[in-house]
Amino acid sequence: MKRHYQTVLFLLLFAIYGCTGRYEQPREVDPKDYNQKIANGKATNSEWVKSPQSIAKQLFPRDAHQTDNSSYSIEEKRLSEIDRKIIVTEEGAFDDEVNGEKAIIDLKLKNERWEITRLYISLKRR
Repeated sequence: MKRHYQTVLFLLLFAIYGCTGRYEQPREVDPKDYNQKIANGKATNSEWVKSPQSIAKQLFPRDAHQTDNSSYSIEEKRLSEIDRKIIVTEEGAFDDEVNGEKAIIDLKLKNERWEITRLYISLKRR
């Protein structure tokens, strides 16, 4: 009986603490609302719609809950003349549960306007 108690306790502790510090499986998000914001920015000739990195900064800004241990980075991968992949990573204490967020954004230049073709979001739990 004591052996079963130890096994259950180990599994419980592993479930609570063993998977922290890693990003979850990314979930796909419908980019429709983000593309509407890009279209509105293009219509008003906003400066931020002119490059994939500035679009990422505008749509996924640094969180307001910055601490000394927070970080924010944007990485751009040029896949072709009209295709880009942007990875926005922000880490730091968002709240009691979330310690980071990663957005993976696929963009394509269509009719002289960048459009998000696929968007994935992944959270890092405490």
